[in-house]
Amino acid sequence: MLGMEHQQESNGSSTRTTPRPQVLIIEDDGALVKLLRTALEFADYEVHVVRCGTTALTYATDSRPDLVILDLGLPDMNGYDVCR
Repeated sequence: MLGMEHQQESNGSSTRTTPRPQVLIIEDDGALVKLLRTALEFADYEVHVVRCGTTALTYATDSRPDLVILDLGLPDMNGYDVCR
């Protein structure tokens, strides 16, 4: 997996030695969120979803995700404003 470090235990199973990278999805389209979440979780990312810009600003400031996937057309504000 990309960016994942695992350590092999004596019994053959693996354990994580580093936390999973966190991805924040800022998107109001439920079908797109479901697709992105499924793919990212399958790739072993920790996924968080918010559906509006104001919540996204608070969450991103508090949690400092490794990656943000940002919709430009949010219901409460423009994605460009969120990015600034």
